[in-house]
Amino acid sequence: MALRQHNALSREYHAAEQLLDSGWTGTFGDLAVKLGRTSRSSLLAVRIYRSYHRRHPNDNGIKVYSAQ
Repeated sequence: MALRQHNALSREYHAAEQLLDSGWTGTFGDLAVKLGRTSRSSLLAVRIYRSYHRRHPNDNGIKVYSAQ
């Protein structure tokens, strides 16, 4: 599947990218709150983080995690 051009991505994606590039880590619910949503919007955060991970191959895949 081809990736969208960087300038065609959502405001939430760009906010998450800036946050994750700065070294932030936390749960999917925490990321959703940082993006201006409720912690119950964690599915959005999962989708955004998967997209971030595809675009940043050096990402270790554990910056954002599920709260157990």
